[in-house]
Amino acid sequence: MKKDIQIQQNLLNELEITIEIIRSKKMMSVKEITDLLAAMKLYQEKYFTKEQLDSIKDFYTKMDKDERKAAEKNFNTILDKIRVEKDKGTPASNSKVRRLAKEWSSMLRSITIGDADIRKQAERFHAETPDNELQFGMDGEIYQYIQEALK
Repeated sequence: MKKDIQIQQNLLNELEITIEIIRSKKMMSVKEITDLLAAMKLYQEKYFTKEQLDSIKDFYTKMDKDERKAAEKNFNTILDKIRVEKDKGTPASNSKVRRLAKEWSSMLRSITIGDADIRKQAERFHAETPDNELQFGMDGEIYQYIQEALK
């Protein structure tokens, strides 16, 4: 029972942190995402296995803090550029959009540590919970736009 209570307290703590970040309209860091996913994993193993979460956490724990910040900034910059093109009405088949989509995809591969299963599970998580607070600027329309550009 004590272990179950501790798991619930960890999840509550991670969710409270997430709510504060969302209320302040800040982007969550990779570490915060990983911590939240780990807490969610302990609560429910629906999307990621313990091994997958451990791999992700281990990968980001080993990264230099500045390197992590630079990667997050680069990822957000690419996503912002894609959004600008979509908002301008640029077709997904446009060479610039296709190049940005490939950059985004490449960065996503590194975020999911090159594990196709983690990527599929993350996509499943977002598909099944479209209103979740872990979208980080990625909505269904942008995701579809990127997928079209990658075809």
